[in-house]
Amino acid sequence: MAHTFSASPGGEAFPFQKVFEALPELYLILSTKLFILAVSDAYLEATLTTRGNIVGKHVFQAFPDNPDVPDANAVANLNSSLQQVLSTGRPHEMPVQHYDVPRPNELGGGFETRYWLPLNTPVLDQEGHVLYIVHRVTNVTQQVTERQKGDQNEVLLQGLAHTSPVALWMTSTVGAVTYVNQTWIDWTGRKFEDHLGQGWALFVLEEDRERVLSELHQSARNRANYQADFRILHADGTVHWCSAEGVPRYSGNGTFVGYVGSCSDITRRKQFEEQLQHVTAELAAANRSLLLANQQLAHSNADLDNFIYTASHDLKAPIANIEGLLHLLVDDLGNGNLNLSSTQQILSLMQGAVNRFRKTITHLTDVSKLQNEHTGEISQVDIAKVVHEVLLDMEQPIRTSGAKVETDLDGCGTIAFSSKNLRSIVYNLISNAVKYRHPERPPMVRVSCREEGAHTVFAGQDNGLGISAEQQGQLFGMFRRLHDHVEGSGIGLFMVKRIVENAGGSIAVQSVLGKGTTFTVYLRRQEA
Repeated sequence: MAHTFSASPGGEAFPFQKVFEALPELYLILSTKLFILAVSDAYLEATLTTRGNIVGKHVFQAFPDNPDVPDANAVANLNSSLQQVLSTGRPHEMPVQHYDVPRPNELGGGFETRYWLPLNTPVLDQEGHVLYIVHRVTNVTQQVTERQKGDQNEVLLQGLAHTSPVALWMTSTVGAVTYVNQTWIDWTGRKFEDHLGQGWALFVLEEDRERVLSELHQSARNRANYQADFRILHADGTVHWCSAEGVPRYSGNGTFVGYVGSCSDITRRKQFEEQLQHVTAELAAANRSLLLANQQLAHSNADLDNFIYTASHDLKAPIANIEGLLHLLVDDLGNGNLNLSSTQQILSLMQGAVNRFRKTITHLTDVSKLQNEHTGEISQVDIAKVVHEVLLDMEQPIRTSGAKVETDLDGCGTIAFSSKNLRSIVYNLISNAVKYRHPERPPMVRVSCREEGAHTVFAGQDNGLGISAEQQGQLFGMFRRLHDHVEGSGIGLFMVKRIVENAGGSIAVQSVLGKGTTFTVYLRRQEA
């Protein structure tokens, strides 16, 4: 690597080699034949050698296995990684390697214990062929050997770290983990060595992994405090929630050397938060149900007041009428003016009053039942079939009135509703359209249905008498009749409105006096 390149504005040669050699990280540049071409000063210092001793040599000639370690396999492992980089053209990160380095004779000879985290990265030409391999290592000897040595103070500190209920961790300057304590190991169920480098990230739940690594590297670049919540996957498949916090770590001379941090188990807190969210959702649903019940109760109270007033008012008239006729009959009997004709007339009037009394009682009974029955028995009801059945039942009045009925029911099929109640809605709207027809034109009735959001919308439109804006506000009142020339009870539209609202829907009216009326019913779709 004895090359220089003209790169500065003045055209002078930029000393890339000097810059490379001064890098604080541990680097080798290898040829494709695995000969050492260049080395950083930091690498020389960590391996107790000099540039003249290793540059130009094959990497495994410069750094052979320690013959005093029978099962040493560092050379085989590194060679396998380098061959993989050469064949794939892609970087390869190795786990922690026990790779001792030769000790100079002046230091006693033999080998010096070393543990490394290697990363082998290819340098490619334009065609993607490997030109060189950049071999970078992180020296983790201190962290590994401190776990093994028996120094009392170190053992005490390690004991405190290992028994801490909080997981502890340390990283290098590039974010590679160099230490985790026993708590972290217990959380993952893996060996200490498996966590070093980027190995720890493999135990972060996949959904969280990319975010966690990105935030850690971002913090390292900015020398900022690190914080992240994520899930850790144990070897047995269980999951822990971890809240990690880390701070930059500096050497005595102020050089950044990595991060030190902790990770607290927040699994119970997360479970409680999930339970709280569930309870909150249930409370919100209960509040909505309570609000609906309160609204229904308010309607019921208002209807009850109206019911009591109407009952007292509408029952007084037939009772008073019967009472007057009885007085008239008594007077005739007392005066001796009783004859068959007058007696029959009085009895006929009394019978009419009794019939009206009975009819009023029947209507009030229907209203009372409606107050106690919110929805009726729910089933899947075919709307088109119900409309067809109502039209068949009304065939005689439709023919007699000369009405023409159009239907457009392709927009909806079935709905979960009370069949009886749906029939009552359809019957009232169609029968009213026929009854309250305009005297100067034949009735035109249009019935349609469509889906709109969460509702099935049923509409009945006519060209009848119409209703003034003032009258529309009274239209749905109990026993409220706006046209007296047609027989009616005044409870039909009241009952329609109550049926619809009891089922969570609504009804609207648009009308122009003398031109016609449109009723639109919004039925909330629900499960049967």
